[in-house]
Order: sequence, then C-alpha cells, then structure tokens
Amino acid sequence: MESREITTSVELEGNPAMAFWFNVNSGQVESDDNKSQGADLMGPYDSEAEAANALQSARERTEQWDAEDREWEEGKSED
Repeated sequence: MESREITTSVELEGNPAMAFWFNVNSGQVESDDNKSQGADLMGPYDSEAEAANALQSARERTEQWDAEDREWEEGKSED
C-alpha cells in the first residue's frame, strides 16, 4: 500500500511555516526537518506545543465524539 504524506504548511512572510509532528513511539515532537516515517506520527501541527499535546487533544476529541454518539443513539431509540 502506498503511503501519502499530507502537508498543511502555510506561507508566512514568504517563508513556508514549519510543521510539527508527534511521534507516538518515542513520545517526542519532531519537525519537518527531522521527522520519522509517517506510520508513527500524528500531525501535522502548526506549533511544537500543539504537537506535544497531540495525545490529549485526540483523547478529548474521542470523548466528545463518544458523547455525541450516545446522544444520537438515545434519541434514535426514542423514535
């Protein structure tokens, strides 16, 4: 299976912005300059701080989606 990389760097003042990545195996933040292979990465993120908080952000989104699913299922059963 072919792996594709998606970049979302934004041009700022004529210079491409650096993207940051969170490596789930090492627990380290990596930049475009030193990033590992894609299978171990979450991102891209616009800042190093966002990348460092990747697992917490993913956990919060998952909890929100789970709550929305429960609400949807409860509403569905009332019909």
